[in-house]
Amino acid sequence: AGDISGCVAPETLIRSLDGAKKAQRLERAAMMVAAVRDLGFAGAHLGGFGLKHVDFMKILELAAEIGGGWRDRIDELVFTEPSEFYLLPEGSDGLSDPEGPYNSSDTESGPGLKQRLGGVAHDHLISPDSKIGGFLRSRLADGEDGSARRSGIWNHLLGASTVYRKAALGCMSCGDCIQDHLHYAGCTMNKCYKELRNGPCGGSRIDGSCEADTDLPCIWNVVYETTTATDSDPRKFATTLVPPRDWCLDQTNAMANRVLGLDNACKRQDLSADEAES
Repeated sequence: AGDISGCVAPETLIRSLDGAKKAQRLERAAMMVAAVRDLGFAGAHLGGFGLKHVDFMKILELAAEIGGGWRDRIDELVFTEPSEFYLLPEGSDGLSDPEGPYNSSDTESGPGLKQRLGGVAHDHLISPDSKIGGFLRSRLADGEDGSARRSGIWNHLLGASTVYRKAALGCMSCGDCIQDHLHYAGCTMNKCYKELRNGPCGGSRIDGSCEADTDLPCIWNVVYETTTATDSDPRKFATTLVPPRDWCLDQTNAMANRVLGLDNACKRQDLSADEAES
């Protein structure tokens, strides 16, 4: 519904509590303490109006007696709500299955045409290991410092790549492209309301639209779906830091910049690797 996700107090639970005596409420609290203990939580917060020290001690005593038996009484703790949504499917024990597939909208079964074309171009034209990439590098470099030649036949030939990126990916010619990182899902500098290069911001709605402009699909949601469709791990977006846009490259040919090593590709940081080294 686009509402903020969080904890819900179902009507069935409220009605159950309305008719419960103090002893029943203390036992319910004890069951929850037993559950969090059994699930490996570090602790539980106990509180309530009009409770005395003896009541808290009673809860702890009952929790110790219940132990793992709370699982046999899980129906007393879990109440369903119409149209409820859980990201993970229900497991055999009545709780969420952490190993199960997400209950999210279906993604593409495989890479689309843009992903296939982008992958082929990267492997055969852009990659430092490709023969064509090496050939282009030698033709585009100008001088011993390896600076880019912004004119000449080879630079003009690469202009076709800019035309394609604008038409297929919404490129705005920032010259510091990250489409290989995004699996050619689209330009975040153009299609993201905040122009994020490290996303998402956490402000997308349940239908995948932007929180600031509901008519605008969240490009980072598209990136996630494209990443999973290409059988890649989307967790890389949590560990790879893309540097800020280099404004010196604005309105220059992104393909030429990549071939010459002028863009962000070699400056990206793998935070997980950095943490492992430290």
